[in-house]
Amino acid sequence: MPLISGAQKRFKEGQLVRVKGPAVIRVEEGSVYGLGLELTKGKAIKVPKGRVYVFKVLKDATLRVNLGSEGSLESPKLEEEAIDLWRQRIEEILSLRRDRQLKKIVVLVLGPTDSGKSTFSTFLINESLRRGLKAAVIDADIGQADVGPPTTVSLAFPQNPITSLRDLEPEHLAFIGAIAPEGSEGYIVHSVYEFVKRALEKADIVIINTDGWVKGLKALRFKLDIIRAVKPQVIAAMTKGQDLEPLLNSLSRLPQIKVVRIDTPPAMYERSRAERRMLRSQNYLRYFIDSTVRSIDASSTPILNSFLFSGEELREDLEFLEKILDMKVIYAEKSSIHLIVVTSERASITSTIVNLLREKFHTYFVRIVRKGFEKGILVGLLDSELRERGLGIIEDIDYHRKVLKVRTPYEGPIGGLVLGRIRLGSDFQETVVVEGAFF
Repeated sequence: MPLISGAQKRFKEGQLVRVKGPAVIRVEEGSVYGLGLELTKGKAIKVPKGRVYVFKVLKDATLRVNLGSEGSLESPKLEEEAIDLWRQRIEEILSLRRDRQLKKIVVLVLGPTDSGKSTFSTFLINESLRRGLKAAVIDADIGQADVGPPTTVSLAFPQNPITSLRDLEPEHLAFIGAIAPEGSEGYIVHSVYEFVKRALEKADIVIINTDGWVKGLKALRFKLDIIRAVKPQVIAAMTKGQDLEPLLNSLSRLPQIKVVRIDTPPAMYERSRAERRMLRSQNYLRYFIDSTVRSIDASSTPILNSFLFSGEELREDLEFLEKILDMKVIYAEKSSIHLIVVTSERASITSTIVNLLREKFHTYFVRIVRKGFEKGILVGLLDSELRERGLGIIEDIDYHRKVLKVRTPYEGPIGGLVLGRIRLGSDFQETVVVEGAFF
């Protein structure tokens, strides 16, 4: 018989309760344990859509359950979940700090997609706080970021227990500008390294949650680069699949690193690609909800990873360009390295035209883009010391005045911009900016 939303259900001591969100559960009697938290009478917890939380009944309990349209509640068998094993592994990790007399400890959480990394990180944060430790978390999963918006690495300092990494507000952001790590490995490693240094100034334990790219030699090299950069004392590896085993087996032979394997629950919920896309859209919306449009003068605030506005504006050659391209040219600029042409409509560009323009303007890098191509491109906003302070979305560019209209919640001074490789629509759905069409 299906559970009626809002109904009460009784559970015996030792039973497991598995809740799939969206749902809210409230303890009416007794107590349960999950996510590193003990919930007693009167305590409630929200389970977001796309998440599955498991609780163990510590004392005969009555739970009031409100389920969303896709939510569910069941009592699985003990062998279907890993909550007891997770508690043991967390005790193993936290006791290492005491046994080795370490003042600080860095824990790197590895694992494939949908293996429980974020939930385990939440578990570890709460257990650390419960023991009086100061905790820091670095969210390095740029595609399924929970702490900061997607495309970023973020650093947060939890002060109170949480039910999800999404409960945290980032104190620092690093804008990567992509949702897949491949191609951005170096900057991700650098960002994680810098954030670990900052975190260790304030925290007793630093927890690094990573992305799910673990398949293949390139992915393993990337994870090894992070390990070599931050030198964690513990690697908490989710055991879903065998892709990490070659790396873990090698690392297990190093005395300075403790490899702790964390069982992924057999019933772990796997999100579809559409669900992942929806979650990213929600996270973009959450970040930009209180944003305003700012005008940024590119003459004094440079776009640091682009040729745009770094050359000489071409005024006398517009007629030539319009003849070659057979359409109106709005703006053009050149340097000894590049030529950028902005047209009124999409142009069909052949290699013959590109070679002609290279020869005519004595340059190599040629980009011809349509006005409006820039709308929706995600950008990172930097301060005068080139540190990321926020994200923005380009709404428009006045090419002749060299002014960008950028939507952002950031209100402070801007010293520079970096362009991302993601474009957001009005509904915060994303598309990847084509490399060949980039400025």
